[in-house]
Amino acid sequence: MRKTLSTLVAIVLALLTLGIVTLASSSSVKGSTELHDPLFFMKRQLVWLFIALVTGAVVVRIDYHWWRRLAWPMFGVCLVLLLLVFIPPFGHRAGGSARWIKLGPFSFQPSEAAKLAMIAFLAY
Repeated sequence: MRKTLSTLVAIVLALLTLGIVTLASSSSVKGSTELHDPLFFMKRQLVWLFIALVTGAVVVRIDYHWWRRLAWPMFGVCLVLLLLVFIPPFGHRAGGSARWIKLGPFSFQPSEAAKLAMIAFLAY
């Protein structure tokens, strides 16, 4: 079991590293010309990667029974959020489609939260 887990962690870290290197390589010209920092996009991605790793470390320590109790409430909240994108004060159009909810300077796609809710709901 430990060997399988360490292999999985090694593969994930290798893919994350490859992604960061690819991003740095492909976005350095745009970052340099538009933002005067060739590593701007890589730095921003590293910040989000750190946040994701910390979040993952916290979530993995939560007992799965807790998620089971939240399956229905998460499903309901996400359903409401998915419907809110069609209501003009809440929904924000980008690229010709309404997929975002804008709250002040922040915006998010309810479909991302719905993915987690659907996993919990189907597992329930």
